[in-house]
Amino acid sequence: MKRKSVRPVVKAYRKAVSAFFRKARSMVRRGYVVNTVLPKEPKKITEASVRRIKKISSNLYKKSSYVTEEGKVISGEKGRKYERSRAAKKAAETRKRH
Repeated sequence: MKRKSVRPVVKAYRKAVSAFFRKARSMVRRGYVVNTVLPKEPKKITEASVRRIKKISSNLYKKSSYVTEEGKVISGEKGRKYERSRAAKKAAETRKRH
C-alpha cells in the first residue's frame, strides 16, 4: 500500500511549530520565562495557520520576561539587551587578556 504524502502546507506548519518550541526551550535555558502558548492545531491547516505560528514565534521576546542573576525580573526585550551587553563586556575582557 502506498504511503500518503504530506501536503507542503502541513510540512511547513509542523516545521514552524517545532521551530517555536526550539526557540522557547533555548530562551528558557538562558533565563527567560516564556508563557506563550500555541493555539490548538486546526482541523485544516492553511497558509494562514503557518503565518499565525510564525507571528507568535517572532514576538516571543516581547511576550516573555527575563530573570537576571540577581533574581530581578525584567521584560524580555530588556533582557535581550542585558544579555547582549553582558556578552559584549565578556568579549572586551577576553580581548584585553590576549
